[in-house]
Amino acid sequence: MQSSRSRTHRSSLLFSRQSVCALWIGSLLIALVGCASSPAYRPFDGSVGYSEARLAPDRLMVSYNATSGESPGRAMTLAIARAAELAFEAGRSHFRIDSTDTQILTRTESTPPYTVINQDIDRADRDRSYVYTYPGSTTTRSSPLIQLRITLLDSGDPAQHTDALATREVIVQAIASGIQFGPQVSAHFGTPLK
Repeated sequence: MQSSRSRTHRSSLLFSRQSVCALWIGSLLIALVGCASSPAYRPFDGSVGYSEARLAPDRLMVSYNATSGESPGRAMTLAIARAAELAFEAGRSHFRIDSTDTQILTRTESTPPYTVINQDIDRADRDRSYVYTYPGSTTTRSSPLIQLRITLLDSGDPAQHTDALATREVIVQAIASGIQFGPQVSAHFGTPLK
């Protein structure tokens, strides 16, 4: 099976902070109503999961690579949950989403056609040959990648930033939607470990 990256569609979406908050709340409601299973919230394993990079002492780039079939809204929910987890682990009460970037990664996998020739001898000692031809196939999978640039805020900062998200509130909503966090958050909020 050959795998090749055919196209990467990139649409850079810079949302206003209010629309990011509205998207977060809307995505969370969809997750609460439409999802009975736990989300695929886990560290990046080479194809799916979250990762982060420190840009400055209080600034981070949080990324979430979703599975094919997951919506960009769902990937956004999981990226924001990771941002809240990082803010909590840093002892910050709030965080702000400075920018977002959404990419749709498209991967095409193909299997070339092939032929199998089977030769045997029947009961009358005659040679028999069978030829089977398989046509091959092509499968295209698309998956969203969300990247958030966030700033971690101290408890005194949120009054100055009306667009800040409350770390505790985001975590509580994420837990209600079925997201299972790491040991530090789970121990504090009394939730099962992932």
